[in-house]
Amino acid sequence: GTLDTIQTRFTLTGPARRIAFDEKGQKLDLTLQGRANDIATLCNIGLPYDDDALGSARLQMENQSSNVTQIKTDIALRQDALSLVGQVRRTAGGRRIAGTLAFRMADILPLLGTGDGPQSLSAQGDVQIVSDPDSLAFSALDATIGEGKVSGEGVVNLTADRPKLNANLKADGLSLDWALPNYGAAGWSDAPMKWSAFARSDVDVELGGTNLRFGQFAVEDVTARLKLLGGVLEAPQITGRAMGGTFEVELLAEGGMLNPYFSVQSRFADIRPTPFLASVYGVGPFMAPLSGSLVLSGRGTSARDMMGSLGGEMQFELGGGVLRFIDASVFTALAAAETFEGRAISLLQRPDVQGETPFARGIGLIDIRDGQAIRSTLDLVFDADSALQEGRFSGQFDFVSRDLLADFALSPEGSNKELLWQLSGDITAPEIRVDAAAFDRVAPPIEAASPSALPHSAAPN
Repeated sequence: GTLDTIQTRFTLTGPARRIAFDEKGQKLDLTLQGRANDIATLCNIGLPYDDDALGSARLQMENQSSNVTQIKTDIALRQDALSLVGQVRRTAGGRRIAGTLAFRMADILPLLGTGDGPQSLSAQGDVQIVSDPDSLAFSALDATIGEGKVSGEGVVNLTADRPKLNANLKADGLSLDWALPNYGAAGWSDAPMKWSAFARSDVDVELGGTNLRFGQFAVEDVTARLKLLGGVLEAPQITGRAMGGTFEVELLAEGGMLNPYFSVQSRFADIRPTPFLASVYGVGPFMAPLSGSLVLSGRGTSARDMMGSLGGEMQFELGGGVLRFIDASVFTALAAAETFEGRAISLLQRPDVQGETPFARGIGLIDIRDGQAIRSTLDLVFDADSALQEGRFSGQFDFVSRDLLADFALSPEGSNKELLWQLSGDITAPEIRVDAAAFDRVAPPIEAASPSALPHSAAPN
């Protein structure tokens, strides 16, 4: 038969010539076929499919006794599949279903409310479930999300106005790129930003993670407790290790029926950013431990609006380290040599100059307002025996356009001259111009002698 647009096939068999759903040996076989979106809606699966995508569902039941029924369910929705094998028991509180749920999903981002970008996030695995009218409990979760693994157990309370999840989850090797805003060929997206998952349920979850990635930022381990209530997410103490150092983060975010908003307060110590910088630029310009604090917040209904609203401040300090693109002692010695003539910029191309320069420490500040780092400074301090007396970075950065405009200057000891690096353009691939003209030693042009100055014997006829 048909059920609206869905084709149906129903078979009921039993030991007696009558319909008796609670009789031992009674078997039921129901098959549905039709459009994937119609099957998904009927089965309460909140994933969208193309209009022409097909799907099917099959339910098989066999009574083991008057109170126990074996159940097997298979659902196929285009490239997605779910299956449940278990038992239904009739109890005083209602029917209880217990079994193993296996799943294979091509993209779960629509479930998370972030499915508008070019990315997708697959999920597959299995989990033990126990479902009754008041709750859904799960255990022994063994899932592969993208290239990472997720395990854990929890329970969803179904008695309140909004479902509430209490869970303990662990992740390893998980990429969280999908949670980051996407910067495409046209820049940040103007599409409405959906944090709709904030409205689906309340949450109280203990999280643990190892070897996680946010873009090119690696986190060795992290622990957190997340509480989501009425569309407001609070994580008062996220702690972990990243890039060889430690961090603490306090997170507040809003979504669902509220306009997307986030606020982060963090402290970090002994972070080693050189590998991260090298992954972005091909080389890490310095090597030193980084410590400090960051306060950052933003609100917006699109990625572009969010970036344009960013505000906060970062204060940081570099411990003793090295600049990895110049050996200032070699450069200054060559530039001061009596035998040197020419443009000093040529000295920077020499292999012996492209070395390292130690510094004692650095102090920095980034002031962010209305989506712009209106002031970014870093002052380097050198030891008394260093070839340099001063180093300073200063610049501005626009988070919406990603344009950077900055200078980095180094001044040799006992000199008012400076080497200057000027950076401009996209922060991920800035144009760099070097000015070493202060150290040039170019001989003045030789003027041709006038005839009257020539000896008499050499004068022209």
